[in-house]
Amino acid sequence: MRAEPAVLLLAGVVAAALALAGADPTGAADARARVDLWPGGLSASGPSAVELPVVRLSGRAVTVQAEAGPFRVVDTRGGAPGWSLVVQAARPVDALGRRMGASLVVQPGAGPPPDGVSLGGAAPVDTPVAVMHAPPGTGTGAFVVTPRLRLTVPADTPSARYVTTLVVTVS
Repeated sequence: MRAEPAVLLLAGVVAAALALAGADPTGAADARARVDLWPGGLSASGPSAVELPVVRLSGRAVTVQAEAGPFRVVDTRGGAPGWSLVVQAARPVDALGRRMGASLVVQPGAGPPPDGVSLGGAAPVDTPVAVMHAPPGTGTGAFVVTPRLRLTVPADTPSARYVTTLVVTVS
């Protein structure tokens, strides 16, 4: 069977037009996809409460500790400006308003710090203490740390329930 010359000529013209237009005559085509990523923000989250173990007073100082976390920092800002996760708490106070003669101490979490981030050392939280720090040029993404709180209860502390507020900020 012999094809008509007009049909062959038309097929050749279409294939040439597709080739000149950069299209694949088999039906495949390239497409560009675009996603715009807008800078987000800087946020921190953590537990709503930290409970230290019950202390049985015995006439000597007693040290107790508990995990205070996890704390999570998320930085989706552009330019990686860096940040610090800071904790602070007043000395614990009882229902009568008596302050305990000891400060809470924050200790860094176990294990190596996340890439580009440093963990703070053990320090009393009477003044602001950096628990985790990302210098400029680092710290974009999500980071988690689980520090511990330690309290050494003095031997002469009156028995009562003592509370304080742990203030956590990121900036």
